[in-house]
Amino acid sequence: VMLNTNNRKLLTQGIDSSELRQKIDHLVMNMAVILTIINSDRKVKVDVFKEFCRATYLHVTSIHWIELTPSSHAVLGHSAELIEENGNRGLHNFTESGLEANNKFLRQYRINKARKTNEYDNLSDCINRLWDKSDPIIVMKNMERLSCKH
Repeated sequence: VMLNTNNRKLLTQGIDSSELRQKIDHLVMNMAVILTIINSDRKVKVDVFKEFCRATYLHVTSIHWIELTPSSHAVLGHSAELIEENGNRGLHNFTESGLEANNKFLRQYRINKARKTNEYDNLSDCINRLWDKSDPIIVMKNMERLSCKH
């Protein structure tokens, strides 16, 4: 429903360039296809899917004002690998557990690690912590710190 034609037109109605509107419309459709495949439990032609994700990734980076978030990078850059490791099948409901884990972290951050001066400061601190959690350098350092020394 969110990605039907009328909603996609609504998303791009403030953009003057018809070429840019078409690019964004195409990008939204590609992302819908990618997310549908990831959330399925059907067999996936991983090579075709990987190329589709790569083309979409390049499409995103061709629009200079779009910043690729770590989550978007993970979907476009690494979902094909995860599907391949899952026996060439979509990830089905594996993605839900990540969202639930983030809710747990967010609750902990709000209670224990964020300023309580006002709601804006509290939520800003939480968002920054969540960004830190997805930063590859910080994740690598945490893995080194927590790795088994035996």
